[in-house]
Amino acid sequence: MAGNRGTGAGGANTNKSGLSFERCVCPPVYVKGKGAEVGDYLFLKKHDFIKHMRPVDPEARLFNPDGAYVRGDLVILLECKYQGGTGSVDEKILNSPLKLDLYKQSYPHVQNWKYVLVLSEWFKQRAYKGWIATLLKNPEIEVWWAERTPEVRVQLEVLENGVVKVYLCNYRLN
Repeated sequence: MAGNRGTGAGGANTNKSGLSFERCVCPPVYVKGKGAEVGDYLFLKKHDFIKHMRPVDPEARLFNPDGAYVRGDLVILLECKYQGGTGSVDEKILNSPLKLDLYKQSYPHVQNWKYVLVLSEWFKQRAYKGWIATLLKNPEIEVWWAERTPEVRVQLEVLENGVVKVYLCNYRLN
């Protein structure tokens, strides 16, 4: 069986880089099980999105978005993709139209959708220009960029049992 032994690819490194990157879309304070109010929107992530949005078939295989802004019948889904070197994460951005269609099937009561890919600077390479242009032909798909910054933001996540987790984020949307 082939593997990535010794290369530093996959596994814990993927989660470490990806989860840190995903925090660039989260508000400063997030209450697990309730979300966070951001202006006129309710920000939800992962399982909180599913719980709040009530899919038509809760037994179906559902996606847990990295983040979502919800207001009335408008949902803005945020899907974060971090890539810092060669690998296969880049191919996942091409699934965006399919994932958006599956969200629509699971939540037919939502009339207006935006699917936002939040991409790391890696995807600004010329090699991805055609991929990004093709995705942007769909009016419901947008691309936002996040970059590493020298300043670190503190983010708090309040768990349902009252425990507060502190996270540090050194990425920002630009």
